[in-house]
Amino acid sequence: MKSRAFALSVALFLVLLSIPAAVSAHGLGITHVRSLNFGYMRGAPGTYSPWKTGLVIFKADRPVKVTFTAEPFRYVGEDSTEGGTLDVTYWVGHKRNAFKPGTALKLQFSQEQLEKAKGAMTLEVSGEVKIHEIHGQPAGPYEGSITVTITAA
Repeated sequence: MKSRAFALSVALFLVLLSIPAAVSAHGLGITHVRSLNFGYMRGAPGTYSPWKTGLVIFKADRPVKVTFTAEPFRYVGEDSTEGGTLDVTYWVGHKRNAFKPGTALKLQFSQEQLEKAKGAMTLEVSGEVKIHEIHGQPAGPYEGSITVTITAA
């Protein structure tokens, strides 16, 4: 049994279906991504905020739908057979735009919103991890992923 005194190191990566170098011929595309990172957590019961928030910047010349989905936040240490997932909630911009692994957040941006942002929308991705108890939770690295999909509305 591993000691629970070690810090949990966790990172969350924004995974994109495609990261174009420039905006596509269809007038929309992701131009910048920064991963959400929870850094190191003590592993004690409590609620943990990210060390660094995530960021998605995209350009669009027409109204779009942006969908966020997430995979579970899993233990990926040396003995991954020990299992272990953390209770994580993500949100985009505000907590009212929250989603958890297994659910989707769908946002829509109008032509007016895009024009106000000069065609380049910046979305901040944040979240929190809740550790309820340490029993059965291995100490070590945890990883998860968020998928961002942008389509014309």
